[in-house]
Amino acid sequence: MTAALCADRGAAWAGPADEKVNVCTITINSDDEKKMFKAQLNPKEFRFIELTSLPGGGDSELGWFDFACRSGIKCDLLLISGHFGGSFFGSSHLTLGLDEIERHSCRRDCRGILENPREVFLFGCNTLATKDTDGRTPEQYYDVLLEENIAPADAERVVAERYGALGPSNRDRMRYAFDGVPHVYGYTRVGPVGKNVSPSLGEYLRSKKDYADYLAKDATSQLVSGLTRVNREYEYALRQFPILECSGISAGSPDAELKENICFLYNEGAPVVDRLTKVRELMLSSKYLNTLPAIQAFFKLHPPAGYTAEEKSKFAALATLEKPRQQMSELLDKIQMPGLRLDLAKFTRDMGWVSDEAYAKLRHETILGALSPPFTQLKKQAVCSLHVTASTVAYSELHESSFSSSIGLAQLACLAPTDPKIQAEAAHALSNRDPKVRAAAATLLWKSNAPLPTQHAELAARLDDPDKDVRIAACYALAGLKPKDTGIQLALARKLRDRDPYIREMAQYALSEIKPQNAEVLREIRAVVPDFR
Repeated sequence: MTAALCADRGAAWAGPADEKVNVCTITINSDDEKKMFKAQLNPKEFRFIELTSLPGGGDSELGWFDFACRSGIKCDLLLISGHFGGSFFGSSHLTLGLDEIERHSCRRDCRGILENPREVFLFGCNTLATKDTDGRTPEQYYDVLLEENIAPADAERVVAERYGALGPSNRDRMRYAFDGVPHVYGYTRVGPVGKNVSPSLGEYLRSKKDYADYLAKDATSQLVSGLTRVNREYEYALRQFPILECSGISAGSPDAELKENICFLYNEGAPVVDRLTKVRELMLSSKYLNTLPAIQAFFKLHPPAGYTAEEKSKFAALATLEKPRQQMSELLDKIQMPGLRLDLAKFTRDMGWVSDEAYAKLRHETILGALSPPFTQLKKQAVCSLHVTASTVAYSELHESSFSSSIGLAQLACLAPTDPKIQAEAAHALSNRDPKVRAAAATLLWKSNAPLPTQHAELAARLDDPDKDVRIAACYALAGLKPKDTGIQLALARKLRDRDPYIREMAQYALSEIKPQNAEVLREIRAVVPDFR
């Protein structure tokens, strides 16, 4: 994929404050790209500054990026290396969220890093992605994000903003963030790892011969013509990769007004009533879905419960707006990811666009959709991230395969269903041939607070299960259910003599949670654990 210039006009480069060009690096994952720049650029002309490890940054009460912004450093080049999925992350265990970059850009308190550079290199997948498809389905991208340990709710929103109408594209957000920067380079889809792109970067840097001279001439050309020249050498050297080149927005550009509107919502110095007026304006504009994440963020920081009379009046008027209500209804019909769908549904309820009854129905339908087969670990993570407790999901609404699948049972356990028929089916699953199913069934009985003594007894029978994980799950379940039955408590006490030390530990934990009062049970326990209380 060849590079394309996002046409815009950047500010003229003032040049470095001293004789050296400052190359700022933010190394969150691979340092291969930084090493290649260091190897190719003349140390007499270029100074490298790693922003993640500035002296004092680690001891400051500020985050490392906040500290870098306040340091006064002016970057002439900026290299950011890391995995990217709404945030930069990687092996350093540091993160840098795009929303954090945007907040600093809006406050204009990080101009030396975000606005001063002549070039910004974003070495992360999808950093300049548009809304176009990239060979992966949204579901596949979601799976990738979960495998990178991104929280399911965050992954759902990243996917929706990457492929759907919700929010600006990554490319547009980066253009807003790096206001006025003439050259911003990134990847439109899956990018190469550092060691694979380094040879091409070396080819590019060598093609410029004198990089400091190139920067000066490029700045002069822009100053004279008012236009930014496409970097054809970079385009050619990285031709095998999905690169894109664009410019940060600047005053007077078509997208500058949208950034100003978003920044106004983030401006804590502006009165809430004025920002509510802006919310109405944005809801009625053609860019409403682009600005929806910012509108949601505003309401999370300023919930209506704390409004003044004037602010409440402004907010109440939003409920009468038909256009955004219809757009939200259409958006909810398209989004299948449960966490994001529930978040957006709650937003429509909070705005007064749907009734409490309609919201409850939509919420229930969303949960049932998430519980349908096929059952996968990644889907289970999404369901469990909903943080729903005492769910009213009924046995009759579930697919029968839910109770023969360890993942199906685990999903239900996260919802803690209260239907006795679900609990009965979970008890029946304790005798399934698959030990993973038996262990998941034990967990479901615990989480759903199974009330029947017969179910407690069936759990106790699993204390002698041939599979260790099932025995552990039974201990956990009994610890949570706290059965009063003397026979069950004695069965746990006998596990204090189990050959497996971990089972002994789990049995003692369960008994400490149950707190037996029966003298026979206590004698059995104290014969092994004399100081048991």
